[in-house]
Amino acid sequence: MHAFRPQALLYFLCLLIVSCQNPWAPRNVDHPSDDPAMRDQRVIRLEDQTTFLEVTIPVYSGLNPALVPPITTIRWQTIHGAQHPDSVQWMMISTKPFDDSWNETLEYIRTNPDAPEWSPWHPYDPANDIGTSWTTPPQDFGAYVFAVHGKKGDIVGQEFDWVRNVRRIIVSRRTTGPLLTVTSVFFDPIQMVIEDTAPTIIDIPGGIDIQFCWTADASMYGGVVEGYRYGWDILDPDDDSQWAIPFTPFAQPEECSPVRTFLFGTHTFHVEVIDNNDFKSRVPIHMNIELPAKGLFDIQPGSCQNPFNPKSRRMMATAIVGTNGLDVHNIDISSVLLEGVSPIRSKFKDILTPTAISDGCNCTIHEPDGYDDLILCFRTEDIVEALGWEDYRNPKAKKDGKYADRVPRILHPGDEILLTITASLLNGIPFEASDCIVIVGHQDDGVCREALWLFDGTGVDDTGKHSATLQGGATFVATPEGQGLFTEGASDLAEYDPPISQMDAGQIVFRFKLDEDFPPLFGFYDPIVIITSDRSGIFESDFSIQLTAIDGRLWFSQERATPIWLLRTEKNAWGAGIWYEVIADWGPSGRQLKITWDGGAEVVSDEAAAPCFSADAAVRAIGARGSDSPPTGLTIERIEVRCEGKNPEIPIAHQ
Repeated sequence: MHAFRPQALLYFLCLLIVSCQNPWAPRNVDHPSDDPAMRDQRVIRLEDQTTFLEVTIPVYSGLNPALVPPITTIRWQTIHGAQHPDSVQWMMISTKPFDDSWNETLEYIRTNPDAPEWSPWHPYDPANDIGTSWTTPPQDFGAYVFAVHGKKGDIVGQEFDWVRNVRRIIVSRRTTGPLLTVTSVFFDPIQMVIEDTAPTIIDIPGGIDIQFCWTADASMYGGVVEGYRYGWDILDPDDDSQWAIPFTPFAQPEECSPVRTFLFGTHTFHVEVIDNNDFKSRVPIHMNIELPAKGLFDIQPGSCQNPFNPKSRRMMATAIVGTNGLDVHNIDISSVLLEGVSPIRSKFKDILTPTAISDGCNCTIHEPDGYDDLILCFRTEDIVEALGWEDYRNPKAKKDGKYADRVPRILHPGDEILLTITASLLNGIPFEASDCIVIVGHQDDGVCREALWLFDGTGVDDTGKHSATLQGGATFVATPEGQGLFTEGASDLAEYDPPISQMDAGQIVFRFKLDEDFPPLFGFYDPIVIITSDRSGIFESDFSIQLTAIDGRLWFSQERATPIWLLRTEKNAWGAGIWYEVIADWGPSGRQLKITWDGGAEVVSDEAAAPCFSADAAVRAIGARGSDSPPTGLTIERIEVRCEGKNPEIPIAHQ
């Protein structure tokens, strides 16, 4: 038999009392009021959440008081899921009369609903930001307790809680001001909360439009941003006369300076913000304006890659970009030289908008911006000759001895080269600017080619025999050797017309890379077709090079209902990110498939005499896929279709 325990009975009675507690108990159940006025008011328990507020600024920091300036703005809101009160009332009282005790000060707030420190009841309408904040009058330095509660009808809630609607506050002198954020196209955002700081130093080309924008926020410490001012080349920030404008209220969340343009020299921009306690933050930006101007010249306007094929006989379009600081009509066109070459054609037209500038390699947006641009066209062969590129020089130029003092240079696909244009303004001021090109194309190695696709921003065959149309999501991407064709969908491909057909002998040379290992460990996928004679693969004859998911091997084949012939590698696993070189030969003496990669090689031969292409077969599509989405993206770089087969000794042009 168990012994009787008085403690257990006492615990049970306590639970019974709590469970029967009147929900309309007085405002403070621990300290009931004898004031008759209080008996008519009702208090809502926290768990009922009929009206329940929480202070959002300053945020709750546990036992740590919030540090605020003498004038601060305190904000609150209805807790999520609770009803909005009709009105609110708040109090902020010093802890000095209560022996600097936080708890005793809070006890005074709890037990004195009619204390003179309480504000009047204010309407509460959060939708219109009414009754949701209070900006204090100037307060003496010291410790304070702030409390806020609401009333709905004649019901007053809620209990005062440090976490929710009560805050410990210390009013003190701050060492920082509002968070000032300055933005521009010339740098990443700059943020500052103090007045005295070293300037940010940037280099800006002459003639470029310069504008800075900024925002400011003091809410994190209960402050209010009252205004901003800015100026140029200020020597003494304390001298109000040196600023362009006096402190001005923000008319919108972000303000911006007027656009300025400088052709040369050094200049400093200053912006400063101030809060309602006269705390300031300032950002100075020191600009080195470079002369001659950079960043105003764009090769192949509207393109950022600027692929340049030295074998091309096309005109090369360029532009000197006009801005409000550079009127291109003031350029002496007769003085314009690009690497010593004069333009063959020029005109003024507003077609470009400058964007961010990198080290010599510039981009523009192909749309007008209100300022005329100077469009200049050059012969590609003239630029090639002027630079003395040995492999591409005009034989006539060699014969005449032109450019004999130049040092020959060998070009490789993917080389990035900076070209400089010079000129004089009509007033005699020199002008200089640069932009870069990326070499694409091939050297004249005597190889007969039926087709050469460089994917240098277009799908045009470099031999001029075939045109291309991108299908699905096929795109051009940068590669180590220049550019390539990227496909990742079931129908991504480049389809050529007219196709390459009826070749009794030939050779296909290309490189490819996968984004993920192949074949995948799980799932079934259609083959990854790298090049095929027919997009659908269901016509009478189909010639293809493909990676198969059946055995993971690279297949080189001609097919009808069944393969007429098929070569396939022993290699059956292909790593992600690895470039594989492929040479596929066919001809009267047979076929050969050669694969090389970093650290490995494989050659597969079949000497059985059988033609690759029938009269109906044709190389027609690159990057074709099966019906299902492939397990990996595919990048194909530089595809050559050579006129002669069984020539493994001919090197891949970019090796």
